[in-house]
Amino acid sequence: MKVFHLFIWMILFGFTSIYGAEPLRLPGANDIRIIPYLSEYIDCSCSENASEVLKKWKAGKFKKLSDATVVNKGVTDCVHWFALHVINDSKYRENYLWSFYNDGIKFNVFELDSLGNKIIRSTQGSHFQRLSERDVPIRPVSFEFPMEAAEEKVFLLRTEVFGRQNLYFPTDISTKSDILIYELGFSFLLGRYFGFFFFAIVFNLCLFLILKKRFYAMMLGYISSLLAFNMIEYLHDVYVVPDGLYAIWTQIPKLTFLALTLYFNVYVFMTFVQQKKYFPNLSKKLILLNKLVLTATLIYLLLHLALNSNTHLVRVFQLIFAALLLTQTAFLLVNIWYCIKGKSPYIFHYLLGNSLIFLSVVMYLFNTFDIFYFPQLIRPGNIIFAFSVEIIYLMIVFTVKYKKDFDHFVADLAFAENKRRQLALELVMIQEKERSRIAQDIHDGIGGTLQGLRLLLSAEQLQQKNKVQEMLKDINGDFKRLIHQLAPKNLKSLGLCGSIQHDALSYGSVPKIELQCFGDEKVMPFDMKIHLFRIYQELITNALKHAIGVTLIEVDLAIDDHEVRLLVHDNGQGVATCIPENGHGIGMHSIRSRVDYYRGTFDFYLTKSGCSAQVIIPFKTNVDKI
Repeated sequence: MKVFHLFIWMILFGFTSIYGAEPLRLPGANDIRIIPYLSEYIDCSCSENASEVLKKWKAGKFKKLSDATVVNKGVTDCVHWFALHVINDSKYRENYLWSFYNDGIKFNVFELDSLGNKIIRSTQGSHFQRLSERDVPIRPVSFEFPMEAAEEKVFLLRTEVFGRQNLYFPTDISTKSDILIYELGFSFLLGRYFGFFFFAIVFNLCLFLILKKRFYAMMLGYISSLLAFNMIEYLHDVYVVPDGLYAIWTQIPKLTFLALTLYFNVYVFMTFVQQKKYFPNLSKKLILLNKLVLTATLIYLLLHLALNSNTHLVRVFQLIFAALLLTQTAFLLVNIWYCIKGKSPYIFHYLLGNSLIFLSVVMYLFNTFDIFYFPQLIRPGNIIFAFSVEIIYLMIVFTVKYKKDFDHFVADLAFAENKRRQLALELVMIQEKERSRIAQDIHDGIGGTLQGLRLLLSAEQLQQKNKVQEMLKDINGDFKRLIHQLAPKNLKSLGLCGSIQHDALSYGSVPKIELQCFGDEKVMPFDMKIHLFRIYQELITNALKHAIGVTLIEVDLAIDDHEVRLLVHDNGQGVATCIPENGHGIGMHSIRSRVDYYRGTFDFYLTKSGCSAQVIIPFKTNVDKI
């Protein structure tokens, strides 16, 4: 029996030495790099079938791959075949998974018989398959094969790019349980990043709806494009996208999301550094090129959905599209350079936030085109980590920037408001001075004339002398009341309460005006006394003009350390008393303007006994700071 096993080993050793690389010994769960154990054959005609390639393998036309961590053949139009010889070095029967980690590649695994003469089983899969269609329903495309202890198997792997130009994929073989445990941990780690992206999307959406700032709309599009790209890049879309939509989703090329990411990033950059303000000419050119990129993206997407991705038209347009994206990227770098030279605000913050992006993209391009291999420095990947750092940094900086701009705007608004109030106060004082001048002119001119006329008439012998004297007396009384209303000269000598009492007596007994004053009016500034006296005059005029059957008007003036309250109540009837002219009359407008000037309140109350108007003016307002 031992001789038989030795014979089998010699045969297999002969196959190994002749047909390919040394066998991969699997000790069960492992993290062995399997690339050095692969051998390769390239079919650029893309027409050879598995049986024909099997003959090439047996003829020794497969070449051993160099030591690497991933299969990276760069940009290729050929079909690449790989051969792998594995031995279960475990003492137990194991279920192994051969897994492939990338999108846009079709994998077809052929299992050979023990002598390598014929194909006994074939399985195919790709990222385009939904979970329910896969042999193993997990993120990577995986092929399961059981192996008894010390059993050996030989596989041929056919790879073909679809919807992309470069052949690049990590791959490994381990036990099913080991890979499932790894995928569980990887999904938890990746889920944190995707959770952050989803949070950032919702956060920026809310900010856009609340603040109506275009920057947050651009950030929303930028983060959404990044999320879509990274879901495909890390094959996580198969978990997120529903099965019913997954077939359509996989038809969207990843390059589309990269283009959208660039499109939105340009607007984020322009808003962030205020390029329209500092470099308007460059800004117009960048916007024009960006619109061209968006148009080309839509055309590329439509062509890709309508035609096969490997058709000549799609491939040619894809090259043109890629060249346009490179041009846009180059012009963006030019704009960044001009902003650095011009020391645009926040340009260095933008560069700091995007520094990891630039570095990781360069590493990604080097890996993609097989120029130089850079390992993943941070799990789960350099790019997704860099994007996360960029989003966090830019959102924090822009929020701080917006807060500073908002504070500056509020300060300017407060300054303008204080200036407006100062001008309003000056206008009121000018108005009062003008009223005093008019009152003085009337008193010295028309008043003197009327007095002279009264004296002249008293010297004349008239038939109705008493009646004329009475009429002149009424005219003189009205005249004095008018002068007093234009310029309440008693306000300084009598004070606010005394001036109101003096004015109330001028109306006689109908209507009767009763006044009650509480508090010390010395705490009130003189300009406030003028305004309150004018408000009192307007309220009395309103009651006499609009109320029905007014016989009594009660005036209460209360002053404390914090505010002054003026209450005017009449016993008239009718809603019009409380809402004269729907509150839009000149008198009402004058009252509201004066009350608003001091940030006070003005209210009407309709009661069974009449109408009450209440004015409350606080002492400590922004007006005090002017």
